[in-house]
Amino acid sequence: MAAPSSSFLRPLAYWCLAGLLADLLTKLLANAWLEPDAWVALGTAGVGLFLAYNPAGAFSWLPAAPELHAWWRVGSGTACVLGLALVCRYTWRRGVVASPAGWGLLFAGGLGNLLEQAFTGRATDFLVLDGYAEVMRVFNVADVLLGLGALWVGVGLIRARGALPAVRTRAGRSA
Repeated sequence: MAAPSSSFLRPLAYWCLAGLLADLLTKLLANAWLEPDAWVALGTAGVGLFLAYNPAGAFSWLPAAPELHAWWRVGSGTACVLGLALVCRYTWRRGVVASPAGWGLLFAGGLGNLLEQAFTGRATDFLVLDGYAEVMRVFNVADVLLGLGALWVGVGLIRARGALPAVRTRAGRSA
């Protein structure tokens, strides 16, 4: 199969750009308006804001990494984003076309954390779900984009393989 067409790449680029801008803008706002280590409650359900800086890479998978490992965090983030691009290209060439929006969200989340790690050496985390797993209590929009993108692409790949039926709209078109 030929290279992905503009009907796939254009929406992917739009979703990626929108997600990346949302991530970077929310990080700028969090740094400007929140005090480090100060809890701001958003209702009674244990949802809130808490500014924290994560020098340990995406999802804190490299905890307590010394400054010497900064190249490793940026290099591994770059490898992950490039790996996503290769998987996206591979699935396209095999004729399995998943949602360009899901791929765009995945790229946006990966690039958001990668760019911040590369330029600041840390990730700005500020969203909190109280009572959530202790492994990842504080997170950012890039982490949300990664999760949503992975879910969207996964469902799209399963649907493309015929394991899940396509959802039909009122007009009878696939959603």
